[in-house]
Amino acid sequence: MKKQLVLTDRQRELVSCVRRGLSTRELAGELGIGEDPVKAPLSRLSANFGVPTRAALVAVTADVIGWYGGIIFFIFLIRLAGGGVLFGILLGFAGYHALKSIDDYHVEILITLSMVTGGYALATAIHTSGPITMVVAGLITGNRGRQFAMSDRTRERLDSFWEFMDQILNSLLFVLIGLELLTIQVSWLSLAAGLIAIPVSLIARFASVGLPFALLAVKKKLSARTLTIMTWGGLRGGIAVALAIALPAPFGRNIIIPVTYMVVVFSILVQGLTVKYLVRQ
Repeated sequence: MKKQLVLTDRQRELVSCVRRGLSTRELAGELGIGEDPVKAPLSRLSANFGVPTRAALVAVTADVIGWYGGIIFFIFLIRLAGGGVLFGILLGFAGYHALKSIDDYHVEILITLSMVTGGYALATAIHTSGPITMVVAGLITGNRGRQFAMSDRTRERLDSFWEFMDQILNSLLFVLIGLELLTIQVSWLSLAAGLIAIPVSLIARFASVGLPFALLAVKKKLSARTLTIMTWGGLRGGIAVALAIALPAPFGRNIIIPVTYMVVVFSILVQGLTVKYLVRQ
């Protein structure tokens, strides 16, 4: 008999981890807490729902977290993505006006640097997407800001600075990717998910380039082979792995990270080494 019909956010998080078959130790590592803070809430949940095992707990809470979890996740995505876009627009235009009011490349470089570091930190603090915020702000700064708010000298110095930063950050990224390999726990579930994710990522790539390709084909004569090359040539790399590593613990990092690595390795070794033969045909 169910005695508790409403679960707290923490309880839903615990039950979601249990549904994935994690042991107490794995669950503690996933949530970044000790084993005792995991055992006690699970025991109370089992008592509240009157069930003796974890399997029974998952079964009786399925209808409680199903629809509610879906709604919460949808709201979370809207807030994360939409908030990132809005904050990125605000940050981009604030940076644009700051750059336009100054003609000193030293200060302008510091403005763009503060937009990246401070903007990302603030986006995270207000629970919006930092990467989306940076993309939107970067588009405004790199287009409107570059055209109307920078002198030729500033553009030259700014390009040199960010090219140098790009090299450093890429080096650090691949060091982190290598270190993350040491902590990956590969299971049959992650292997199966990776094998499914590879064709799914190719289908998603095909759909993402297919729609604009079809729109362009209305006015210009385009070969269908071009679409094939664009689909197969869409390689994944450091950005995909970095986004997976950046996921917080409750979002299934132990599955998403190895799956992402499988997609990236397939992309580099198979697609990357065969795309030139596809182009030559």
